[in-house]
Amino acid sequence: MGNRSTKNKLDGKEIEWNSTKRTGGGTNFTPSGPSGYRYVKWVITDLKNFSTANSVQVSEFSLRNGGSNLSMSGATVTNPGGNNPASEGPEKLIDSSTSTKFLDFNIKSSPFTSTLIFDMGSATVFDGYQWATANDSEERDPKSWTISGSNDNVSYTTLHTVTGFTATSTRETYQTAQTF
Repeated sequence: MGNRSTKNKLDGKEIEWNSTKRTGGGTNFTPSGPSGYRYVKWVITDLKNFSTANSVQVSEFSLRNGGSNLSMSGATVTNPGGNNPASEGPEKLIDSSTSTKFLDFNIKSSPFTSTLIFDMGSATVFDGYQWATANDSEERDPKSWTISGSNDNVSYTTLHTVTGFTATSTRETYQTAQTF
């Protein structure tokens, strides 16, 4: 049985497919390359008004695939180097409630970023993400950030970079979904 690789365009992106002949006829096709990422890193690098904000805050974060939010049930999230009030830790980002929030004071300290690492438990295929504003202080909303993926939590691939985003002034509201 022969294996071969074929490249096609799907939704404007080049996809490489591996084909394997089946015993008795027919062919199995499977996409080659990454089959998702276990770890997703969100590095927030700027705020709506960095000069007046004392922290960064977000109420919810969700990965998306095919236009729908994925379940974050079973995922965990950490904020390495963060400084969070006890009731506003990174776990609030995936508690399915826009009335709770994550807050990190350390974005105002060198290196002036806030890093969040989501562990999905296993490789997860996604093509976008979405986040929601918190309950107050819109100057704390993310304005610029990078999303990266990894399967070993060491080597990350940059998937999406945003600069100059303007979040709505409406609080506890999901922002326009980002896709890549």
